[in-house]
Amino acid sequence: MLKSAGLLALGVVFAGSAVAAENKLFKDFAYDAPKASFAKTKGIYDCSADIGGDAPCIDDVDFIGHKIVQVLAFTGAKLKAVSLVSMPFEQEVYTSSVAALTKSFQLVAMANKQAQLDLIELAKKSKDKNDYVTKLTNFENQSLQAGNLTYTLFEGVEMKSSYTSAAVMGIDMPETVRAAELAITEEADDSALVIRFSFPKLDQKQFAEAAKKPVESF
Repeated sequence: MLKSAGLLALGVVFAGSAVAAENKLFKDFAYDAPKASFAKTKGIYDCSADIGGDAPCIDDVDFIGHKIVQVLAFTGAKLKAVSLVSMPFEQEVYTSSVAALTKSFQLVAMANKQAQLDLIELAKKSKDKNDYVTKLTNFENQSLQAGNLTYTLFEGVEMKSSYTSAAVMGIDMPETVRAAELAITEEADDSALVIRFSFPKLDQKQFAEAAKKPVESF
């Protein structure tokens, strides 16, 4: 059975934050880098048949003392996201990943297949910190027992008292804020931990700019 990594002990919504490294998805892999620039990357291979979409992979990448698979996601031949995949799920990798991420990322939401828990909204509505912790822990444990849980974290964000939800924070935060989604899945004999790094507001900006371009007549 999947077990919690102890996020509460690491501060969650009540923690501080650090400054993000601009436009780096993971290590030296930069957002919008052209696909051609990775052609000679050591160990890179096409794994699109397994992953889907335009997704080259690199095996045995070092991450916090563990070997994982790195997956590059391209749109229009530009790098948009980097995912780190560990299969099968290992509790030690999970615990280490959470500890590493929460040093500079702020946990703002959790989700499973049926529901989402907005932690900023929860903090606003909870009677006190104990009430907040109890509700968060229950959601986390129930999701892990069901074998499906995703944590959403933002890097370097300021927790303003005016924020009433993660959605409000998302609208207000700078476009260069990096997001991390840590997903845990367990089904039958298959299990995995996936950490996906992206810049959601840069994606939204590019989608909006593309929508403004004139459409060709057919």
